[in-house]
Amino acid sequence: IVASLNFDPEVDGFGFPNYPNDEYKHDGSRDMGAVDMIRMFGAKAVCKNGKAAGCVMKASAKKWMDDNLDSMTGGHCEGMAVSCLRFNWEMPFKGRSTPGDYQKGIENPFELKLDKMLANNIAYYWATQALDEVSELDAASQKDPPVKTVQKLIQAFKDGSETYTIGICQREKTECEQGHAVTPFAVEEIGSAYKIHIYDNNGPGETRFMTVQKAGKQAWSYITSTNPSEAKFNYKGDISTKSLSIVPTSQREGSCFAAPFDQAAEVAS
Repeated sequence: IVASLNFDPEVDGFGFPNYPNDEYKHDGSRDMGAVDMIRMFGAKAVCKNGKAAGCVMKASAKKWMDDNLDSMTGGHCEGMAVSCLRFNWEMPFKGRSTPGDYQKGIENPFELKLDKMLANNIAYYWATQALDEVSELDAASQKDPPVKTVQKLIQAFKDGSETYTIGICQREKTECEQGHAVTPFAVEEIGSAYKIHIYDNNGPGETRFMTVQKAGKQAWSYITSTNPSEAKFNYKGDISTKSLSIVPTSQREGSCFAAPFDQAAEVAS
Protein backbone atom coordinates (compact mmCIF):
# COMPACT_ATOMS: atom_id res chain seq x y z
CA ILE A 1 0.00 0.00 0.00
CA VAL A 2 1.57 3.30 -1.06
CA ALA A 3 -1.19 5.58 0.24
CA SER A 4 -4.56 5.21 1.96
CA LEU A 5 -7.41 6.86 3.80
CA ASN A 6 -8.56 5.81 7.25
CA PHE A 7 -11.51 4.03 5.65
CA ASP A 8 -12.90 0.51 6.03
CA PRO A 9 -15.90 -0.56 3.90
CA GLU A 10 -17.14 -2.74 6.79
CA VAL A 11 -17.33 0.35 9.00
CA ASP A 12 -17.28 3.49 6.86
CA GLY A 13 -19.33 2.25 3.90
CA PHE A 14 -23.09 1.80 4.05
CA GLY A 15 -24.59 -1.47 5.25
CA PHE A 16 -27.30 -1.42 2.57
CA PRO A 17 -26.63 -1.65 -1.17
CA ASN A 18 -27.08 0.93 -3.90
CA TYR A 19 -30.84 1.15 -4.36
CA PRO A 20 -33.41 2.11 -6.99
CA ASN A 21 -36.25 4.28 -5.70
CA ASP A 22 -38.62 1.36 -5.28
CA GLU A 23 -36.34 -0.51 -2.88
CA TYR A 24 -37.05 -0.52 0.88
CA LYS A 25 -40.59 0.73 0.11
CA HIS A 26 -38.88 4.05 -0.47
CA ASP A 27 -40.61 6.91 -2.31
CA GLY A 28 -37.66 8.63 -3.93
CA SER A 29 -39.82 11.41 -5.35
CA ARG A 30 -39.70 13.12 -1.94
CA ASP A 31 -35.96 12.87 -1.28
CA MET A 32 -35.43 16.57 -2.02
CA GLY A 33 -37.51 19.69 -1.56
CA ALA A 34 -37.42 23.47 -1.60
CA VAL A 35 -35.05 23.65 1.37
CA ASP A 36 -32.49 21.57 -0.52
CA MET A 37 -32.87 23.61 -3.68
CA ILE A 38 -32.39 26.84 -1.72
CA ARG A 39 -29.31 25.37 -0.06
CA MET A 40 -27.91 24.47 -3.47
CA PHE A 41 -28.84 27.52 -5.55
CA GLY A 42 -30.12 30.27 -3.28
CA ALA A 43 -33.66 31.53 -2.75
CA LYS A 44 -33.50 34.11 -5.54
CA ALA A 45 -32.97 31.43 -8.18
CA VAL A 46 -35.42 28.91 -6.70
CA CYS A 47 -38.38 30.75 -5.17
CA LYS A 48 -41.06 32.75 -6.97
CA ASN A 49 -40.84 35.49 -4.33
CA GLY A 50 -37.05 35.30 -4.19
CA LYS A 51 -37.14 34.55 -0.46
CA ALA A 52 -36.69 31.38 1.59
CA ALA A 53 -39.61 32.24 3.85
CA GLY A 54 -42.82 30.92 2.32
CA CYS A 55 -40.95 29.69 -0.74
CA VAL A 56 -42.97 28.36 -3.63
CA MET A 57 -40.56 26.98 -6.18
CA LYS A 58 -40.44 28.32 -9.69
CA ALA A 59 -41.73 25.83 -12.23
CA SER A 60 -38.27 25.57 -13.81
CA ALA A 61 -36.65 24.85 -10.43
CA LYS A 62 -39.19 22.19 -9.51
CA LYS A 63 -38.83 20.53 -12.92
CA TRP A 64 -35.05 20.37 -12.52
CA MET A 65 -35.44 18.81 -9.07
CA ASP A 66 -38.10 16.33 -10.21
CA ASP A 67 -36.09 15.32 -13.28
CA ASN A 68 -33.06 14.57 -11.12
CA LEU A 69 -35.10 12.61 -8.59
CA ASP A 70 -36.60 10.63 -11.45
CA SER A 71 -33.11 9.86 -12.76
CA MET A 72 -32.30 8.20 -9.43
CA THR A 73 -34.72 5.36 -10.17
CA GLY A 74 -31.77 3.41 -11.58
CA GLY A 75 -29.72 3.75 -8.42
CA HIS A 76 -28.02 6.17 -6.03
CA CYS A 77 -24.35 5.24 -6.51
CA GLU A 78 -23.10 8.81 -6.89
CA GLY A 79 -24.79 10.03 -3.72
CA MET A 80 -23.66 7.03 -1.70
CA ALA A 81 -20.07 7.34 -2.93
CA VAL A 82 -19.97 10.99 -1.86
CA SER A 83 -21.92 10.73 1.40
CA CYS A 84 -19.77 8.02 2.97
CA LEU A 85 -16.67 10.18 2.42
CA ARG A 86 -18.42 13.14 4.03
CA PHE A 87 -19.26 11.00 7.05
CA ASN A 88 -15.62 9.86 7.15
CA TRP A 89 -14.47 13.46 7.53
CA GLU A 90 -17.50 14.56 9.59
CA MET A 91 -18.53 17.13 6.99
CA PRO A 92 -21.94 18.52 7.99
CA PHE A 93 -25.18 18.38 6.06
CA LYS A 94 -27.98 20.47 7.58
CA GLY A 95 -26.15 20.50 10.90
CA ARG A 96 -25.60 16.72 11.05
CA SER A 97 -22.04 15.43 10.80
CA THR A 98 -21.97 11.93 12.31
CA PRO A 99 -24.08 8.78 11.98
CA GLY A 100 -25.30 9.36 15.54
CA ASP A 101 -26.75 12.70 14.42
CA TYR A 102 -28.99 10.76 12.06
CA GLN A 103 -29.96 7.77 14.18
CA LYS A 104 -29.51 7.65 17.93
CA GLY A 105 -26.84 5.28 19.22
CA ILE A 106 -25.32 4.61 15.79
CA GLU A 107 -21.54 4.86 15.71
CA ASN A 108 -20.65 4.32 12.06
CA PRO A 109 -22.24 4.58 8.60
CA PHE A 110 -22.41 0.80 8.14
CA GLU A 111 -24.95 0.56 10.98
CA LEU A 112 -27.28 3.18 9.49
CA LYS A 113 -30.66 2.18 8.10
CA LEU A 114 -32.02 4.02 5.09
CA ASP A 115 -34.56 6.54 6.36
CA LYS A 116 -35.93 9.90 5.25
CA MET A 117 -33.03 12.00 6.55
CA LEU A 118 -30.30 9.75 5.18
CA ALA A 119 -32.08 9.40 1.83
CA ASN A 120 -32.21 13.21 1.64
CA ASN A 121 -28.43 13.40 2.20
CA ILE A 122 -27.72 10.78 -0.46
CA ALA A 123 -30.11 12.31 -3.02
CA TYR A 124 -28.69 15.80 -2.51
CA TYR A 125 -25.13 14.71 -3.27
CA TRP A 126 -26.31 12.53 -6.15
CA ALA A 127 -27.81 15.66 -7.71
CA THR A 128 -24.52 17.58 -7.47
CA GLN A 129 -23.16 15.61 -10.42
CA ALA A 130 -25.59 17.52 -12.64
CA LEU A 131 -24.09 20.90 -11.67
CA ASP A 132 -21.68 22.61 -14.05
CA GLU A 133 -19.19 23.23 -11.24
CA VAL A 134 -18.97 19.46 -10.67
CA SER A 135 -19.56 18.05 -14.16
CA GLU A 136 -16.83 20.26 -15.60
CA LEU A 137 -14.33 18.84 -13.10
CA ASP A 138 -15.44 15.34 -14.08
CA ALA A 139 -15.05 16.09 -17.79
CA ALA A 140 -11.59 17.59 -17.25
CA SER A 141 -10.49 14.58 -15.21
CA GLN A 142 -11.61 12.18 -17.97
CA LYS A 143 -8.94 13.74 -20.20
CA ASP A 144 -6.15 12.81 -17.78
CA PRO A 145 -4.15 9.65 -18.48
CA PRO A 146 -5.20 6.92 -16.01
CA VAL A 147 -1.80 6.88 -14.27
CA LYS A 148 -2.01 10.62 -13.64
CA THR A 149 -5.42 10.03 -12.03
CA VAL A 150 -3.92 7.38 -9.76
CA GLN A 151 -1.05 9.68 -8.84
CA LYS A 152 -3.53 12.38 -7.83
CA LEU A 153 -5.22 9.88 -5.52
CA ILE A 154 -1.88 8.86 -4.01
CA GLN A 155 -0.86 12.46 -3.32
CA ALA A 156 -4.22 13.36 -1.78
CA PHE A 157 -4.24 10.26 0.43
CA LYS A 158 -0.68 11.01 1.59
CA ASP A 159 -1.15 14.65 2.48
CA GLY A 160 -4.75 14.35 3.68
CA SER A 161 -5.83 17.27 1.53
CA GLU A 162 -8.81 15.77 -0.24
CA THR A 163 -10.97 12.72 -0.88
CA TYR A 164 -12.36 11.70 -4.25
CA THR A 165 -15.06 9.64 -5.88
CA ILE A 166 -14.24 7.63 -9.00
CA GLY A 167 -16.54 7.71 -12.00
CA ILE A 168 -16.38 5.02 -14.67
CA CYS A 169 -18.30 4.35 -17.85
CA GLN A 170 -18.29 2.29 -21.00
CA ARG A 171 -18.04 4.49 -24.06
CA GLU A 172 -20.19 3.76 -27.08
CA LYS A 173 -18.56 5.96 -29.72
CA THR A 174 -18.63 9.38 -28.00
CA GLU A 175 -21.25 8.69 -25.35
CA CYS A 176 -20.59 7.37 -21.86
CA GLU A 177 -22.96 4.48 -21.14
CA GLN A 178 -23.43 2.20 -18.13
CA GLY A 179 -21.95 4.67 -15.65
CA HIS A 180 -21.13 3.95 -12.02
CA ALA A 181 -19.55 5.84 -9.09
CA VAL A 182 -17.42 4.29 -6.34
CA THR A 183 -15.22 5.32 -3.41
CA PRO A 184 -11.44 4.77 -3.59
CA PHE A 185 -9.63 4.52 -0.26
CA ALA A 186 -6.17 3.04 -0.93
CA VAL A 187 -3.63 2.51 -3.70
CA GLU A 188 -1.32 -0.49 -3.90
CA GLU A 189 1.61 -1.06 -6.26
CA ILE A 190 1.78 -4.54 -7.78
CA GLY A 191 4.73 -4.59 -10.15
CA SER A 192 3.66 -3.18 -13.50
CA ALA A 193 0.28 -1.96 -12.25
CA TYR A 194 -1.52 -0.03 -9.57
CA LYS A 195 -4.36 -1.63 -7.65
CA ILE A 196 -6.94 0.83 -6.31
CA HIS A 197 -8.86 -0.41 -3.27
CA ILE A 198 -12.51 0.50 -3.62
CA TYR A 199 -15.71 0.59 -1.59
CA ASP A 200 -18.38 -0.17 -4.18
CA ASN A 201 -21.86 0.72 -2.89
CA ASN A 202 -23.26 -2.25 -4.85
CA GLY A 203 -21.55 -4.59 -2.36
CA PRO A 204 -21.86 -3.58 1.32
CA GLY A 205 -18.79 -4.42 3.40
CA GLU A 206 -16.70 -5.58 0.44
CA THR A 207 -13.35 -4.29 -0.75
CA ARG A 208 -13.07 -4.42 -4.52
CA PHE A 209 -10.14 -3.62 -6.78
CA MET A 210 -9.45 -1.67 -9.95
CA THR A 211 -6.21 -2.31 -11.80
CA VAL A 212 -4.40 0.38 -13.79
CA GLN A 213 -1.38 -0.54 -15.89
CA LYS A 214 1.56 1.84 -15.51
CA ALA A 215 2.93 1.61 -19.05
CA GLY A 216 1.76 1.61 -22.64
CA LYS A 217 -1.89 2.63 -23.08
CA GLN A 218 -2.35 2.54 -19.29
CA ALA A 219 -5.24 0.10 -19.54
CA TRP A 220 -7.58 -0.08 -16.55
CA SER A 221 -10.30 -2.56 -15.63
CA TYR A 222 -12.94 -2.99 -12.95
CA ILE A 223 -15.75 -5.54 -12.63
CA THR A 224 -19.08 -4.18 -11.38
CA SER A 225 -22.59 -3.20 -12.50
CA THR A 226 -24.69 -0.03 -12.53
CA ASN A 227 -26.68 -1.35 -9.54
CA PRO A 228 -26.93 -4.70 -7.71
CA SER A 229 -29.93 -5.88 -9.73
CA GLU A 230 -27.94 -5.70 -12.98
CA ALA A 231 -25.42 -8.28 -14.19
CA LYS A 232 -21.75 -7.47 -13.58
CA PHE A 233 -19.42 -6.87 -16.47
CA ASN A 234 -15.88 -5.70 -16.94
CA TYR A 235 -15.60 -1.93 -17.25
CA LYS A 236 -12.35 -1.19 -19.02
CA GLY A 237 -10.56 1.63 -20.74
CA ASP A 238 -7.21 3.29 -21.38
CA ILE A 239 -5.73 6.65 -22.36
CA SER A 240 -7.84 6.79 -25.52
CA THR A 241 -11.27 6.04 -24.03
CA LYS A 242 -11.37 8.94 -21.52
CA SER A 243 -13.81 6.97 -19.37
CA LEU A 244 -12.17 7.15 -15.94
CA SER A 245 -12.45 10.23 -13.74
CA ILE A 246 -12.20 11.50 -10.17
CA VAL A 247 -14.07 14.37 -8.53
CA PRO A 248 -12.98 16.02 -5.26
CA THR A 249 -15.50 15.73 -2.43
CA SER A 250 -14.93 19.33 -1.32
CA GLN A 251 -16.30 20.63 -4.63
CA ARG A 252 -19.73 19.13 -3.92
CA GLU A 253 -20.37 21.99 -1.51
CA GLY A 254 -20.83 25.54 -2.66
CA SER A 255 -22.21 28.64 -1.02
CA CYS A 256 -24.43 28.98 -4.07
CA PHE A 257 -24.11 26.94 -7.26
CA ALA A 258 -25.14 28.41 -10.59
CA ALA A 259 -28.74 27.40 -11.28
CA PRO A 260 -28.95 25.52 -14.60
CA PHE A 261 -32.68 26.21 -14.77
CA ASP A 262 -32.51 29.95 -14.10
CA GLN A 263 -33.33 31.67 -17.38
CA ALA A 264 -32.06 35.06 -16.29
CA ALA A 265 -28.66 33.53 -15.44
CA GLU A 266 -28.56 31.78 -18.82
CA VAL A 267 -29.23 35.02 -20.69
CA ALA A 268 -26.55 36.84 -18.68
CA SER A 269 -23.99 34.14 -19.48
